Amino acid sequence: MIDRNVFPVDPEIKPVPPVDGGRIRYQLINEFQQVPYLIPSGYITDGASIPRLFWRFIGGPYSHPYIYPALVHDFRYEVHGHPWDLDYLITARQKRLIKNELDRNSSRKEIDQDFYNGLLAAGMPKWKAKLMYWAVRIGGGKTWEKS
Repeated sequence: MIDRNVFPVDPEIKPVPPVDGGRIRYQLINEFQQVPYLIPSGYITDGASIPRLFWRFIGGPYSHPYIYPALVHDFRYEVHGHPWDLDYLITARQKRLIKNELDRNSSRKEIDQDFYNGLLAAGMPKWKAKLMYWAVRIGGGKTWEKS
């Protein structure tokens, strides 16, 4: 059961064509909130970075409940690790939400811990949330260091 105090609304997303032969991505139609984080409308995510080999056991990148914390985790990683990838977010509101996240000055470890907490709040079993947490701790460094 999703904690509606943490995730007040479901994300509204639409598909975006893949880039460079990658997998399909999704764009937020409206702002999405994982308390206390607010992700701007227009943000594009590739969902949870789960290797296809594990989809049968873990679930796909846009499965519930992964999509909730994955959206927030992806956005926060991009803001802190390589914000120039967000240049397509151009409205004053979008820029303000990026600045709000930058002002938090979060570390990669803090963002990964928030991802874990978000998975639990989304109703994921603790063992699976731990597995996902360790996957981002081990594999997320490449994305974070993209800068």
